[in-house]
Amino acid sequence: MCLTCGCHQPSAQHSDPAHITIEALDAAARASGISREQAWRNMADTLAQDVPGAAGWIQRVTAAHLAKVDEGAVGDYKARHLIRWFNEGADGRIPWGAPGDLTACHRIAAQHMSPDKAWGFCNNRHHDVLGTWNSPKD
Repeated sequence: MCLTCGCHQPSAQHSDPAHITIEALDAAARASGISREQAWRNMADTLAQDVPGAAGWIQRVTAAHLAKVDEGAVGDYKARHLIRWFNEGADGRIPWGAPGDLTACHRIAAQHMSPDKAWGFCNNRHHDVLGTWNSPKD
């Protein structure tokens, strides 16, 4: 993903060599004789120490990357925010603990994923909030 714009295309330059690609990161790591992971950590450490305010957002992004969400590492703060939004009731649209809570969640989630995945996603949110698994459909 050019590592900067969020397109999730690691090698894309988008007709602009100013975008940082995974190949550029790998070349920089090779030039320093270190791994890609170490190069990434060094960049984060340098930003945290030398760029005012960067330490806070680097910590949040790193924590989001380390968290696992359903199918692997997210690495994306927006996904964690969205899950929190569902868990907190989606601005009052999901009455967790009341009859129909899973259906209310599904109604929103199915707009963004397949209906089957939406049921699973909402059952996970139900468990997050109430500590119990619901039936696949309530």
